[in-house]
Amino acid sequence: MVAEQESRRIGRYVRMEALPGRGTALADTLLRVAENMAKSPACEMYLINRSVDEADVVWITEMWSDEAASIAALGGELGQIGIEDVMDLLAAPPDLIELLPVGGTGMPRG
Repeated sequence: MVAEQESRRIGRYVRMEALPGRGTALADTLLRVAENMAKSPACEMYLINRSVDEADVVWITEMWSDEAASIAALGGELGQIGIEDVMDLLAAPPDLIELLPVGGTGMPRG
């Protein structure tokens, strides 16, 4: 059962709150991180979103081919590029919501 779970597509919503007035800088830095994630074939989506109601809140929408690939990409060299800059802009630790994508418009087929 564990191997089956590891081979399933996974998703995440990550909420990051920037230091006051630094929401744009955080979004810009995360866009650079997203460019690196695009180099990982396992990264199916790494979308940076600004909150409409909270100027200093940025959401990341992630989708990965599987859990192991996510861990490898985020924990490896690609995931480390720019992460220090992101951490310097945060007012609090990121909030993470784990997901199991089931389908819909915009979801890669596979």
